[in-house]
Amino acid sequence: MGYLMTMRKRIGHIARDLFLIILLIYTLAPFFILFFNSMKTKEDFYLNPFGVPKTFNFSNYSSAWVKGGYTEAYLNSLLICCTAIVFVVLFACMAAYALAKMNFRGQNIVMTYFVLSMSIPVSLFLVPLFFIFKTVGLMNTIQGSIIIYIAIYIPFNIIFLRSFILGIPSLILESASLDGCSDWGVFWYI
Repeated sequence: MGYLMTMRKRIGHIARDLFLIILLIYTLAPFFILFFNSMKTKEDFYLNPFGVPKTFNFSNYSSAWVKGGYTEAYLNSLLICCTAIVFVVLFACMAAYALAKMNFRGQNIVMTYFVLSMSIPVSLFLVPLFFIFKTVGLMNTIQGSIIIYIAIYIPFNIIFLRSFILGIPSLILESASLDGCSDWGVFWYI
């Protein structure tokens, strides 16, 4: 009886492993075919579309890079990303500090506004944003992309940084004020 159970377990394990190996081949085969086809010359591709290339042709990547304009695209992405990050961090830190440590009228309304603005899906304001950017002349510009990224990411960062700043003891901020720091100095140095 024990021999049959171990035999059934072995057969079950072998069947499971065989199924997983077939699934792995089925999943990875398109990636290997894509990689091999990217290394072929045009003639080799037409003669043998699913096989291994006769010689590996790395010049396909450099010509695709040049024809696709990837250098300019990456530099634009880097410019947009770095600029948006600087502005988001700067504005979100200042707003979070004001919402966390300064008392003013309407503070809860402003915080509610930021929380509610995060709940609006981006797709809901794409059409009005399209018409506004088209009218203002920011369509297909780097400045327009930077403005969109700043507007999308500021609410979350304000809420996130506000919760961090609330964790800073008020005694530290008060002692900095007593030592002669202005509100800006407290924000910047502490």
